[in-house]
Amino acid sequence: MGVLFTVISATGIRSWILRNLPQGVAHGTGIGIGLFLLLIAANGVGLVIKNPLDGLPVGVGQL
Repeated sequence: MGVLFTVISATGIRSWILRNLPQGVAHGTGIGIGLFLLLIAANGVGLVIKNPLDGLPVGVGQL
């Protein structure tokens, strides 16, 4: 996978894709990735845990 990303970056395909994406899609993708990383970090320190009940997939951990 890393080789593929290197080739895409080295050939200029990455720049072309980013230039042709709507600005809202580009910002939304960045925000979504950031929120996902925040969820992973919060899970790692115990701020969120898997919800044992039905409903939401996560719950508040021990604060």
